Amino acid sequence: MADAPGGWVPVTNSIEIEILARFAVDEHNEKEKAALVLVRAIHAYSKVVAGVEYRVILEAKDGEKANYYEAEIFEGLDHIKKLVEFKLLGPIITDLEQFHAAGGLDGFVLKNSSNDDNGMSLDYLARFAVDDHNKNKDNEQLVFVDVIVGYVYPSLFSSLYHILLHAKNMAGETKTYYTVIYVFASYFKQVIVFI
Repeated sequence: MADAPGGWVPVTNSIEIEILARFAVDEHNEKEKAALVLVRAIHAYSKVVAGVEYRVILEAKDGEKANYYEAEIFEGLDHIKKLVEFKLLGPIITDLEQFHAAGGLDGFVLKNSSNDDNGMSLDYLARFAVDDHNKNKDNEQLVFVDVIVGYVYPSLFSSLYHILLHAKNMAGETKTYYTVIYVFASYFKQVIVFI
């Protein structure tokens, strides 16, 4: 695969992503005297520098509370890994009631469809999520209608979007759907949740 802008490329080996996520959680727990438990490794990106820099997106639990996190890991030429940063990206939201409650969480910014961050408008991201959902032929095929509301949890290199949208099914019925999309460096997008 050709290098993406900035040299970042997706890590495609799921075992490597899992190892990076476990390393990040273990290092964070040791450094912060925390007790996070890795739920799943979601995705990773790498960039060759004087070694390799990784950005890993993962889901972890602190007791019963689950959140999305992003970890920055540096692996030197000596193959020794170091956790550079471990930060909260936002809560795990699994239903529409939780979604509406998320607007009151620290760090979330209410967005509307006309807001645009480097070409990442809510309409654009919602269409991306519907298209991603439709790629699985076993899923009900949908047609995007509009965005109801969206929240973003922004950070310097990445953002976590929570979007409530309308889409039509093949029977012509308009229904409400909820999606979470991770956007890294304005180039990589991944749908984490679509319900």
